[in-house]
Amino acid sequence: MAAKVMTNGDDLTEAAVPALKEKEEWPLWKLAILGLPQVSVQMIWAFLGPNTATFLGRLGAPDHVAALLLQCGPFTGFFVGPLVGAISDRLTSPFGRRRPVIFVGLVSTWIAGMLFAGADYVVPGENAYWFAGAMLLVMDVTINVLQTPHRALVADLASEKQTLPTQVIFVCLMSVGNALGFTMMKLYPKAIAHMVELMILVCALNTLTVGIQFAVAKETPIHLEPGERPSVFQPVIDVAHAVTGSPKLLYHLAFVHCLVWAGLTVWNSFGGQWFGVSVYEGDFRTTATKEAADRWDESQRTFSTAGLGKSAVQLVTSLLIIFVMINKLVPPRLAYAPCIFVGAVVSILAAFFVGHDGTLALLCMMFSVLPEVGSFAIPFGLVAVLNKRAEKEGKHVSTALQMALLNSCITVGQEITIVSTGSLENGRSIADTLKIEFTMAGVMLTLATIGALLLDDSDEDEESSGSDSE
Repeated sequence: MAAKVMTNGDDLTEAAVPALKEKEEWPLWKLAILGLPQVSVQMIWAFLGPNTATFLGRLGAPDHVAALLLQCGPFTGFFVGPLVGAISDRLTSPFGRRRPVIFVGLVSTWIAGMLFAGADYVVPGENAYWFAGAMLLVMDVTINVLQTPHRALVADLASEKQTLPTQVIFVCLMSVGNALGFTMMKLYPKAIAHMVELMILVCALNTLTVGIQFAVAKETPIHLEPGERPSVFQPVIDVAHAVTGSPKLLYHLAFVHCLVWAGLTVWNSFGGQWFGVSVYEGDFRTTATKEAADRWDESQRTFSTAGLGKSAVQLVTSLLIIFVMINKLVPPRLAYAPCIFVGAVVSILAAFFVGHDGTLALLCMMFSVLPEVGSFAIPFGLVAVLNKRAEKEGKHVSTALQMALLNSCITVGQEITIVSTGSLENGRSIADTLKIEFTMAGVMLTLATIGALLLDDSDEDEESSGSDSE
């Protein structure tokens, strides 16, 4: 019987995976090309995050309903991400295990995105925002299907020494996506009034970047043993195994991740409303006075500029983290914790000191991105490194699944903030609600800073596995 090799959660014969013995060393620039779709995925999140609640409000949704509808993304992402990761780890398609999943996500994102953007054309009248909310849920599912295998595809092809730098490269690509997303908002004086055109633009860029990725990527199809049949329940079993059998470091990272994203979601989902309502005292509703509407338009121009500055800070910080990590100047936790702490500081400033100062608001938003940079670079890189070492030892690992589990922790943090915001807005003004939320964000990020400092990464070289051996 042919000897088996365990890699990324799959039983492979030696003949099926000759590349494991002499693995090609891909240059970092080529791995970066494989990660290009992250630009367009982040472009979607950068545009939808701060504009979805406002878009739903213009369709007629009350403030608290618009806020609560935002929980569609975190809710679906919590379940979809790990399942898609598990399916991707074991898919036996002749085209590979990552690319077919990405293709399905791309096509379905086109469909759901256009239905969401054109909700008032599909369902004219008072029920348009309910249809848009339903399509938002579907679209969040499709985007999670699209984005989940991207990191795993690059991690599959990277060597162990490239693993952490490639995860930081993803953050650099995300900064480009953020810049493009905020630049999109400047294409029209009222961006949310042109949702269809902007959705076509971002989906077209998604198609282009995925096409480039497919042209460059090389995947070795998985071959099952004779007589072996994949179980339809295997993805669920894999998720349960990953949840119960992962190293302690993953649980610690997950806890910190939840706290970080509970704080970040205030900025990412309600930053536009904070600029417009709290800082500039504008009004986005169709019933607004001309003066209030003009102040809102001015606030969104400043908000878009702040978003571009945020992207620049993200890019510079990502490059700095790459330099620090490659040269091992400090342990990962000491690169992660300061990023989170800066987010705590600017959140407290936003709650109590910014007031109506547009310049200070712009600066706070620019540096609010630092916890996001750290959360996407350090934890995902540590998981990938652990699994690379386990793979070399022939142990059972699941890179895409464990990364998806980390991503699910992001959705938990998002859910906490979105639900609390929707609940607080039922009886309070948007400005008063956001003051409370920014205060809570400061507390959450302070706790996350402490949690990051306590990460046990000192014996990183001795960590052996992403899960139990066979």
